[in-house]
Amino acid sequence: MPDFSLLQTKFHPPHLHPDRVNRPLLISRLSGIFHCKLGILSAPAGYGKSTLLSEWLEEQKNLSPGKTKIAWLSLDENDNDPVRFWVYLVEALRHSGYGDSVGQIFLDTQRSPQPPAWEQALVLLINELSALGGCLILILDDFQMITAPIILDGLTFFVEHLPNNLHLIIAGRKDPLLPLARYRAYGQVLEIHTRDLRFTRDEVIRFFEQFNHISLSPQDLTLLDQRLEGWVTGMLLTSLSLQDQNNRLNHLRDFQGDDRYILEFLTQEVLQHQETRVQHFLLVTSILDRFNVDLCQALMSVEADINQAQPIDVQSCGEIIQLLQQSNLFLVALDPQASWFRYHHLFARLLYEKLKNNISSTELSKLHARASHWLDMHGLKAEAIPHALASGDLNLAAQLVFDEVSELIEQAQAVTLLSWLKKFPEQFIKNDARLSLGYAWVYLYELKFSLANQWANQALLLAHNTPLDQVISAQCDAINATVAINQLEFRQSIQLSQRALQNLPPDRLLLKSLLFLNLGDANSLLGNFKEAIFSFENALTASRLNQNPMLEVLIIGSLGELYLRFGKLHLAEKTLTQVLEVERTTGGQPLLACAKAYIYLTRVYLEWNRLDDAKKYCDLALNYCKLWGHQQHLLDVYMVQAELLFATGEFEVCFQVLDQAERILAATKFRDPVLNNTEQIDKYFSRFECIRARFLLLRGDDKAAMIFIKNHQIDINRPMVMLFSQPLFLLAEYLLVLKQTDQARVLLERMIETALQNDWLPQLVMAQFLLSLVLKQNGEAQQSLACFKTCLKYALPENYCRVFIEKSSLTQDFINDLLADYKKRQIDSESLQQTSHDIVISFCQHLLQNIQVLEHNGNKVENTAITGAQKPQESYEVLSPREIEILHMVASGMNNEAIASALYLSNNTIKTHLKRIFARLGSSNRMEAVNRARDLKII
Repeated sequence: MPDFSLLQTKFHPPHLHPDRVNRPLLISRLSGIFHCKLGILSAPAGYGKSTLLSEWLEEQKNLSPGKTKIAWLSLDENDNDPVRFWVYLVEALRHSGYGDSVGQIFLDTQRSPQPPAWEQALVLLINELSALGGCLILILDDFQMITAPIILDGLTFFVEHLPNNLHLIIAGRKDPLLPLARYRAYGQVLEIHTRDLRFTRDEVIRFFEQFNHISLSPQDLTLLDQRLEGWVTGMLLTSLSLQDQNNRLNHLRDFQGDDRYILEFLTQEVLQHQETRVQHFLLVTSILDRFNVDLCQALMSVEADINQAQPIDVQSCGEIIQLLQQSNLFLVALDPQASWFRYHHLFARLLYEKLKNNISSTELSKLHARASHWLDMHGLKAEAIPHALASGDLNLAAQLVFDEVSELIEQAQAVTLLSWLKKFPEQFIKNDARLSLGYAWVYLYELKFSLANQWANQALLLAHNTPLDQVISAQCDAINATVAINQLEFRQSIQLSQRALQNLPPDRLLLKSLLFLNLGDANSLLGNFKEAIFSFENALTASRLNQNPMLEVLIIGSLGELYLRFGKLHLAEKTLTQVLEVERTTGGQPLLACAKAYIYLTRVYLEWNRLDDAKKYCDLALNYCKLWGHQQHLLDVYMVQAELLFATGEFEVCFQVLDQAERILAATKFRDPVLNNTEQIDKYFSRFECIRARFLLLRGDDKAAMIFIKNHQIDINRPMVMLFSQPLFLLAEYLLVLKQTDQARVLLERMIETALQNDWLPQLVMAQFLLSLVLKQNGEAQQSLACFKTCLKYALPENYCRVFIEKSSLTQDFINDLLADYKKRQIDSESLQQTSHDIVISFCQHLLQNIQVLEHNGNKVENTAITGAQKPQESYEVLSPREIEILHMVASGMNNEAIASALYLSNNTIKTHLKRIFARLGSSNRMEAVNRARDLKII
């Protein structure tokens, strides 16, 4: 269940009056909905649409009890908020009997920090409803209240993709703004309009006979037909007005006018026949959209002179409501217990107009104030706000709005909040901290960061040294922290997020999890590993307490990204694969935030050179991004997809992907102009230009690298930042091409120092390897090999491969030198920090196997201008020290038994070793193996 208050009375059809006129022909027509996607009941007020639907539903329950599920939703003008609309629609589905979990993942998408477009989110709901099975009728009553284009667009998508088991009926005073012509052309819509709902002559006769036992003459029927044209509400009012009149219809004969004037006239006639206390009750309660006995009593004690009525106590309120029900006086019960009621909309409007004419504006304000107070005291703040505004008490209304701000924002109902704010005078808002805060939240939700920041700062200024100072400051800090991180102002975001968390109430779980997520992201990008871990773990705890799987998956993705940034590849894989379990708990529904996790899983497997696994998760991430339409995630997918394509040698497609990414980037600038002028944003967006330049450089074309370095003013003195380290690596590789080894060495040694200080393992491995290249190019062979050994030391625990495989020729040369070094027992144990020789050799063997596959597939992309290396004539797999030792004994002429005896091993073990040696050296016998080993200088 959503964690904010829902009006339960909106989910029940109106109760049927026992004296109603049954309409079997229309009931039969309505049953045709089972052969259509959509049913439309369209007619002006008072033609019995809701009553007809209620009667049809009763028949369906009797015909097939439990077989057909019914979901009913009565709409009002407040439902023009898209989040509120769909939340209520989902809740109506739950009331039909599908259970409290239906639609939860769909709703969670809108509580995510990065919600998808409505049409894309609706795929989740539609798929879930399709899987549930059974027949479901969903009825949306009073649909004329819905005017928001975003809701109408979403509903159009919903209708056009309805599963076969769901049928939608829309009832309202006019045709809904849906593509009905298309539905009609395909026979997908059942329509009942005014001409169908009008009472026939026989129904008029039955109505008057059943309702007040009046027999109509032919002249009476003709007059009613002329004046009312089968209008059901007009019939009812006429019947009520005739109860005490002998001359039944004379008062209508000379009356001219349209339906509204007839209604006003008949209402006046009906009111005159009610006793004084009933008139008083009707007029006073007409200010309410819905009411119960207690709320009515709260209004009755107001000192308003309405027909000199005496105060009405609670018992009398209950009796009057019962009397109105019995008299069929336009009273609609809203719940099965008949504890909440409303008037027919037309009747309520006319009663309220009469009330305003009968009492002063001061007395009317008192009524609204009492209604607002009662609703507020009973936790119905959303209903209290319009009454507070109508009472003229702007301060009370502002406080009620302020009480709801956090809840509305956490539930993404910014449209509802904005609709309330717009009802206040502009000058009042500018001087009120509470409403200024409301606008700040609305603009933050709309990603209008500069406006959000402006209104938040105004709220801070107005709240300073007032009782609301701490409460408003906490929320303003949260707003400004979010603005800061979106502008990549990480340190400022950290400071503001921490301050907000100190002052926020403990029950604001969603906001707390988002602030911890801010802290985690900011610390991660600044390179503060421990602080980021702490923040993400707190965010994860809060999101799980809040039972929000979308947010949970997003945080898991961020935590996995953090491990990846710091080179903890195994932890990254373990963390990121948790999203698979979360997704399983949601019934396999594709979650938007999973795309982020799959992007980083792709990067993990790419670093390990597990290219098939990388492609699997890259494809998943791409499918999710296209499904959800999330442009920023899509750009991230294109980045890693380009790297993967380059790794597999699909160069043409790789550059096509980069072209596509840059086109999207140009078309999807941030909405706030402040961000487009931010230097860090430019750096972030330039990563596509940077990676293109690097790929071209690796293929021997240095022009793009030169242009990028010049345009972005990249030099060796530029400080290294984790998020923007790639341009410095591009510069280092470019300097290698130019053979400017002194500058490259200064740059790389400084980068290594920075990486060591901050535990940035990926940058450390890359910089150490490039320094090995610099030293080799400079003719410092021993220093180069020592540097390579150190690089292996850093890369080995997390199995970093790509940096070595990209420079395959140099890697092979280094490994050959390393093996020769091992053979002579000249191992630098200190540089390897006690790492086992066998483990190092095994890792080298793993690298060579990957290089061999790469070259076999023709995917080698290395620029020899950087490496200065030549491809070996043949590649081989590294032998272990034990296998080299056995090969030496074979070369000396020893047989298997002698070798086994010398090494204290069994004959079978020696045979196993020899088979492995033959396979690795590509030989078929002992002599070939010895000769091959000598050629390769292994022995």
